[in-house]
Amino acid sequence: MTQIRESITFDEILPIQYDLKIDVQSLADGSENPELVKGELDYHFDVNKATNCLILNGKDLTLNKVSLVKPSISNPIPTINHNKETMQTTFTFSEPLPISKDAVLHIEFHHTFSKDLLGHYDSTGHHLDGTPFRLCLTQFEPFYARASFPCVDQPDAKAIFNISILHPKDKIALSNMPVKSSTIVDDKSTLTVFQTTPKMSTYLVAWAVGDFEYISGSCYDGKFAVNVYTMPGQKQNASFALRTAVNAIEYLTKYTGIPIPLPKMDLLCVTDFSAGAMENWGLITFREVALLADEANSSTSAMKQIARTVTHELVHQWAGNLVTMTWWDELWLNEGFATFLADLVNNDLFPDWNLWDDFQIDSQAVAFAVDSKDSTHPIHVPIFRVQDTDDIFDTISYKKSSSVLLMLNEFIGGEAFRTGLGSYLTELEYANSTADDLWNGFTKGTGGKIDVKTVMQGWVKQAGHPLVIVKREGGKLHLSQKRFCRANLNNADVESLADDSLWQIPLRIGVKYSDKTEVSLQTHLMTTRTLTLDLSDSEKIEWVKVNFGQSGFYRVLYDAASLSQLQSTLAHNPHALPLSDRLGLQSDMFSIAQSSEGEIVSFPDFLSFVDTAFRAEEEVNVLNDLWANVGWIFRRIWEGEGQMDKTRMMELRAKYGKWTDSFFVPLATKLGVYPLPSDAASVFPLFSSDKSTNQKEINLRCFVVPFIVSAGHEQTITALHSIFDTVLLPHVSPLHSLNYNKTNSEVSRIQLGAPEPTAQQRKQSGRIDDDTKLCNALLTIPSNLRSIVFNTAARVSSSEGELSLKEVDRLVCLHAIAHSISPALLPADQRTALRAFIAVPHVAIAENRLLLCLSNNESIGVRRMELHLAAAALAGLSSIGFGTELWRLIVKDRGSIWDQLRPRLGGNLVSFVLNYSAANVVVSGTEERKNELRELTEQFLTERKDTLPPITSKKVREAIDTNTSFWEKQGKLVEEWILRQ
Repeated sequence: MTQIRESITFDEILPIQYDLKIDVQSLADGSENPELVKGELDYHFDVNKATNCLILNGKDLTLNKVSLVKPSISNPIPTINHNKETMQTTFTFSEPLPISKDAVLHIEFHHTFSKDLLGHYDSTGHHLDGTPFRLCLTQFEPFYARASFPCVDQPDAKAIFNISILHPKDKIALSNMPVKSSTIVDDKSTLTVFQTTPKMSTYLVAWAVGDFEYISGSCYDGKFAVNVYTMPGQKQNASFALRTAVNAIEYLTKYTGIPIPLPKMDLLCVTDFSAGAMENWGLITFREVALLADEANSSTSAMKQIARTVTHELVHQWAGNLVTMTWWDELWLNEGFATFLADLVNNDLFPDWNLWDDFQIDSQAVAFAVDSKDSTHPIHVPIFRVQDTDDIFDTISYKKSSSVLLMLNEFIGGEAFRTGLGSYLTELEYANSTADDLWNGFTKGTGGKIDVKTVMQGWVKQAGHPLVIVKREGGKLHLSQKRFCRANLNNADVESLADDSLWQIPLRIGVKYSDKTEVSLQTHLMTTRTLTLDLSDSEKIEWVKVNFGQSGFYRVLYDAASLSQLQSTLAHNPHALPLSDRLGLQSDMFSIAQSSEGEIVSFPDFLSFVDTAFRAEEEVNVLNDLWANVGWIFRRIWEGEGQMDKTRMMELRAKYGKWTDSFFVPLATKLGVYPLPSDAASVFPLFSSDKSTNQKEINLRCFVVPFIVSAGHEQTITALHSIFDTVLLPHVSPLHSLNYNKTNSEVSRIQLGAPEPTAQQRKQSGRIDDDTKLCNALLTIPSNLRSIVFNTAARVSSSEGELSLKEVDRLVCLHAIAHSISPALLPADQRTALRAFIAVPHVAIAENRLLLCLSNNESIGVRRMELHLAAAALAGLSSIGFGTELWRLIVKDRGSIWDQLRPRLGGNLVSFVLNYSAANVVVSGTEERKNELRELTEQFLTERKDTLPPITSKKVREAIDTNTSFWEKQGKLVEEWILRQ
C-alpha cells in the first residue's frame, strides 16, 4: 500500500497572505488568565478552482468565530470539522467558493501558552534586582506554527505576513520585520505593528515579547541593521556575536552574490529554548549558551561554538529562508549547507582556529559513527506524517550531509561550488527547491563539465557510505567498494559478500616515495565496483594513503602490508602524515573493528595499533578523536563488568589507568602540569590565554589533565580541589544551601508520588547579590580551566558510601552556579556546572539526579531544554556502571519514569534523551538479569511504538545490541589485552 503524504494541496486554494494580530496582554503582572493568548486572523487566498472546502492546519486552537469576508456568498459561516490526527481543520461552505483572487477568511481564536518550548510559549527572565518577569516567544519549526494560529503549515505554502502584537506597554515586541508603528492603547497596553514580510514559509514566522535590552551594528555601509537582544544585564556579553554576525553577513553576501532581502537582522537569546538556535527570517532565536560570551573570560571552545551557531543560522537566511526545501524529506538542503558553510565562512573569519580540523571530529567523525549503523537512513528520507519530521533533525541531516558537501566542494573545486550555489539561489529565490535543483546549479558551476546529479545521487538516496578495500601488489593498487555496515563486515572474506550499493567516489590517493619530500597525489572518480590503478616507481614507495586529506566520506580497509607501512611510519615519525590523515587512519580502523565485531580487525588489534603508532601524538584534535574511540571500548568494559564482578572491574580500571599514564604523564610533564602545582598562582598562568600564549599548549593541557585526574593522581586532584575550595566555596551562601536542600525534598516528593505544588516565581531576597558574588569569584579562574575544576569537584571518594561535608559543599556550589540568575555568569559555565552537578559518580546521587529531571520546578531542577544534557551525563557514568542502570530505571515498572518525563520533552528532545539514555547499555550479568533487561526493553519499546519516533526506536535497539555483541565477542579479549600492558 502506497503511503500518502499528509499535506495540503494547492489545486483549489492557494495561500497568499496572513494578517495576524496576537494578544499577549496576559503577560502582565496580576493577569486574571496568565496563560491565555488571543488571536485574530484575516487569511487571504486565491480560489483556483471552485470548491466549498478550505483546509487549514491547527493544533490545540479554539476557534471562536469564523466568517468568509469575501467573496460574497449567501452563508459566509462554514461548518468546521477538525482531524486531530492530521492536525487539519476543514471549513465547509454551503455553496462553492467561486474562482477569485484575494478571498479572505476571518478567524478569531485563542490558545494557551505551550509548556514544551514549542509553538508559542512563555518563559521567565530576571531583572537586575532578581525580580522575575514573564516573556513569550515562538518556535515554529518544523510544524508548530499551527499551534499558534490557523495556517497552511508546510514549507511549500509560502505567503506574506502582516503581524501585529497587543502586549503590556512595559515590554518590547520583536518580529521578523522592523516595527511599522507602535500605539499606546490604554494605560497598560501597546499595539506594535510590523512591516510586511517577504514571501516566506510558516515555520520561519516569529515573534517575541519581553523585557529585553540590545546592542546594535550594521552591514551594507550602514543600510542594514544588525541587533542582538538579551535578557537584562547581559548585552555586554553580546559583542562577539554581533561582530561575528556582521562579518558573516558581509562574507555570505559576497559569496552568494545576493544581499539579504530584509531591512534588518535581529538575534535574540532567551533563557529557555529547545534547540541551539532557530533561523527565523530576520529574528533568529538562540539559547544563551549559543550567543553570549565575554572575550576576556570565555574559553576558545565557547567562542568557536558561538561563531559556528551564529553563522549557521545566518547561512539559513539564504539556504532555507530565501530558497526553501519543498518538503521535509529535503531537510538536509537547509541543515547540510548551514553546517558546511558555517565552517567555511568562519575558517576565513578566524584563521587561527583551524576549523577544518574541528569539522573532521565534530561533523565527519560523528556522521560516520551514526551512518555505519543499520538504523541509519538516507540523507533524503521520505516523510509522510509531519510529526515524524522531528526524527530526522539528526546527525544524518546535519553532519553527514555537510560532510558530503565538503567532499563535493573538494571534487568540483571551491569556485565551481560557489558559482553553482549562487546560481541555485538566484533562480529559485522566494520559491521552493529539491535536490535536483541544487545539482543542476552545481553542474552549471562546473560549466557543464561534471554531471553532479549523477555523481551525488548515490550519496543522498542510499543509506550508509562506502568502504574502499585496498590491496597493493607492487605497482598495482587494487580498489573495490562495498557498503560499510555490519552485514558486510561480519565476515573475514569481506570482498566475497554481495552488495547492491554503489557510489561514485571521488578518490584522492597520497603516495610517499623515498626519493621525494612531498607526497604525490592522484585523483580519480571511482564509478565501478572495482578499480585498478598503476603506481609508478613501486620499489620506491614508502606508503600509500587512500582518502588523503580525509575530505571523502568513505572508510578505508588496507591490506596487512599497507597498514603495517603506515603504522611503522607513524611510530618513527608521528608527523609523517598530515593531522587529518592521522586522525582518519585510526578512525577508520576503530570503526572497522566496531562494525566487523572482530572478524576483520579486532579491538585488541586497534589498541595495539594505537599503542605503537600514536605514543608521540601531540595534536589535540587527533588525541580527542583517538581517545574518544578508546573510551568507547572501555566504557562498555566497565558497564559489562559492573554487572558481574566489581572487583575485577576495579583491577581492569587500575591497569587501564597505568596504560593511559604511559601516554599522558610524559606529555603532561612536558607541558608543566604533572605534577600540577599546588597553588592557584602557579596553576592559573598555565591555562590563561593572551596574545603571547601558545594556545596549542593550553589546549593540550586542557585535554591531558582530565586523564591525569581520571587515573586518580592525588596531587593533581588535591590541587584542583584546592582551587575550587578556596576560590568558590567561601562565596556559597545559606540561600544556596537552602536551594540545594530543596532538590532533595523535591526528589522525596516525586518518590512518594505527592502532587506537584503550583509553581510560583518569587524574588528571593538577596539571591541576585549572592549569585553575583559567586560568579565574580568564578571569573577569576581561567576560562579554559573551569570545566576541569568543576568536574574534579564532582568526584567523590566512594561510589556508594556517605559523602563528606566537603563533598556536599562542593555539590551545593555546583548547584548554585548551575542555577544562578546573575547576569555575571557566562552561559557556557552554567552549562558545564550543571553537567558536573548531574554526573556525580555515586549510585544513589545519580538516581537522585534522574528523578530530579522529572520535576517542573526548574529553579532548582533541570530545565526542559537541558534534559538531553542530563541524559548524556548520567549515561556517561560508566565508571560506576550507571549507563546500563539508567536504562533499567527508565524501562522498569512499564516505563513509569519515562511516562513522567515524557510531558517535559518536546520535539526532537524525545529522540535525544532516548538515544543518550541507551548509548552505553551492555546486557551482562546473570542470565536472569540479562533476560529481565531484554524483556523490559522490548516491552517498553513495543508498548510505545506509536508514540516513539520510529528511527529513534531502531537506534535504541541497535545501540544495546551493538554494545552487548561487543561485550560478548570481544570483551574478554580486550580485558586480556589491557591486563598484559
